[in-house]
Amino acid sequence: MNTILLLHGVMSSAGNLRRNQRDLEDLGWTVLAVDLPGHGNRPAAGSADSIDGMALDVAAQLDGRSYVVVGHSLGAIVGLRLAQLQPDLVSGVVLEDPPGLASINPFDVATEVIAAAHHARNDPAGEVAALLQSGSAWTPEAAEDAVRSRAAIDTSAIEHLLTTQRWDLVALVEECPRPVQLIAAREPDSALRGADRDKILAMLPPSRVRIIDSAHSIHRDRAALWLITVDRFANTLGPRR
Repeated sequence: MNTILLLHGVMSSAGNLRRNQRDLEDLGWTVLAVDLPGHGNRPAAGSADSIDGMALDVAAQLDGRSYVVVGHSLGAIVGLRLAQLQPDLVSGVVLEDPPGLASINPFDVATEVIAAAHHARNDPAGEVAALLQSGSAWTPEAAEDAVRSRAAIDTSAIEHLLTTQRWDLVALVEECPRPVQLIAAREPDSALRGADRDKILAMLPPSRVRIIDSAHSIHRDRAALWLITVDRFANTLGPRR
């Protein structure tokens, strides 16, 4: 039987997925959202040094049952490695706009993380106001959660991760021992672009691909379509728990 596990992206936390967790629970799912090392309330403690370390840290927070892992951005990469390292814990993986290194520069992302954490710590009210005025689908609750999450980042640990780790997204998908569902934003706003995007779209069956007219955070900007896709995929893997 399956439970849904939500893994957030960089600069985020489990709290940023609160709305999505509630929506899935309203559909009858048991849902767990955890903080990745160096984010939210989870200390880096060496686990944020690598993608494998993050995946094993997530595994240590689980109770041994089978999970449908839904990962956004960095959480998608961690979810794929969790499926490889601990396949008994994973029944399927949903990749929400996973970043391929063919389309992002981790050094640029590290710079963005440091700047975002600085602004969130020094002017939280201003950062919330800026998010609400950005034209994206931010609610006040989501904007406040996002700023709190950015302020809580262990910037040194996450900068180290982003500037030292390399991952082959195509190989991770190809070698995943469990079924994979892709939810991707449309280009150019997607983190999945270029050769990585072409190869993964060719690799997965059409029923396992959902392209949504959205920016990178599909779970926030197009929450209803995200919910429908996750629910349908999870239902193909076994009964709810």
